[in-house]
Amino acid sequence: MKPLFAPFTVKQICVIGVMACLVLLGTMILRLPVSAYGYIHLGDALIYVFAVYWGKRYGALAGAFGACLADILSGYAFMAPSTFVIKFAMGFAVGRLADKRRNVFKNIFAVAIGALIMLAGYFITMLIITGNLYTAFFGETVWDFAQAVGGVAMYLALGTVIFRLRLYNHI
Repeated sequence: MKPLFAPFTVKQICVIGVMACLVLLGTMILRLPVSAYGYIHLGDALIYVFAVYWGKRYGALAGAFGACLADILSGYAFMAPSTFVIKFAMGFAVGRLADKRRNVFKNIFAVAIGALIMLAGYFITMLIITGNLYTAFFGETVWDFAQAVGGVAMYLALGTVIFRLRLYNHI
């Protein structure tokens, strides 16, 4: 098993960069706001797809850099450090738990764990920002649940297409 930060080839760095750009675009182009700071977007689904089909290194790094840049470019720079950590953990956990194209139920379980990591991470972030348990939970985390469900639903649609077309073999 390769360590997470084993040396990358130039091709791997380029692929992770392209994936991060896709997460950035998926986060910024299609947005459905659900709270003051949260919105349903394609970026979460792309993080899940990259982690399931290409592994934890790709999912973690592409998710962390792409989502963090999206926060910075969208005017939520104060959320960027926590987003970096949360999306990294999401991509890493999903890539670690997924069964790489074999067991659909295991992959859905991995994605659900990734969504729970996102919920917990943003709850802790909002608890730190607001200093109020009630505001952190009812003001943000309840609405982040919609973002989590939306990301999982989009993953199911997008992941099915990628699996059926066998697009994951081309990297």
